This record gives sequence, structure tokens and C-alpha cells, in this order.
Amino acid sequence: MRFAVAALLFAALPLAACVSAAPPIVEAARLSDTADTVGPYVVAARVTSARPLDKVELVWRLSGAPAFSREAMTAADSGWTAAIPGVASGGQVLYRVEATTVDGDVGADPAPPATASFKVD
Repeated sequence: MRFAVAALLFAALPLAACVSAAPPIVEAARLSDTADTVGPYVVAARVTSARPLDKVELVWRLSGAPAFSREAMTAADSGWTAAIPGVASGGQVLYRVEATTVDGDVGADPAPPATASFKVD
């Protein structure tokens, strides 16, 4: 009897409740080293997700800084964009793009703890 009740309850669940959705797929552009100390340095990304997105963020810091900053990315015609402010000559910026679904699934490029980087010379 217990098996029959469990089977009946499982059969009543929607398929989405039985299958975990994949995290968003994030493809972030890589910035090249630059001599521009004024900035801003615009990071663009494409995000594909089967679930609605809650947020897309640019996560960045200067090399040696203790913590990352988070900038909300703005939806654009061909994807998402956000900007890093200008950096003094000799600085190195570490960054990645993270997308979070309304269900809390997170996709990132590159995947944490890795970061992409560029130097300002």
C-alpha cells in the first residue's frame, strides 16, 4: 500500500519538479590588455537559460584587493553589458560574469574560482 501511495504522489508532480534544471550558460567576452587608464572597460556577455533569470552580474576586483565588487549587468540587444571603471597604470583586473536563475542556479564564465584578467599598462 505504501508503494502505491508513493507512486501516485510521484506521478502527480509536474515534470519540472522531478528534474533539476541546468544552470545558465554564460559566455563572457575577454578584454585585452590596454594602455587606457581612463576606462570604462565594458564587459559583454551572452546568457542562455531554460529558467527565468534573477540577475546577471559582473564580478571584479583589482589584483591584490581582498574582495570582489559586483555590478548589475544591463540587458542589451545582443546580450548583457556592464563596465569596470578606469584603473591606474600597472593595475590588473580580475573578472567573471555570473548569472543566477530565480531558482538559485548559478552559471559563470569563467567558472569560480577562476577569473579572466587584463592589465592596464
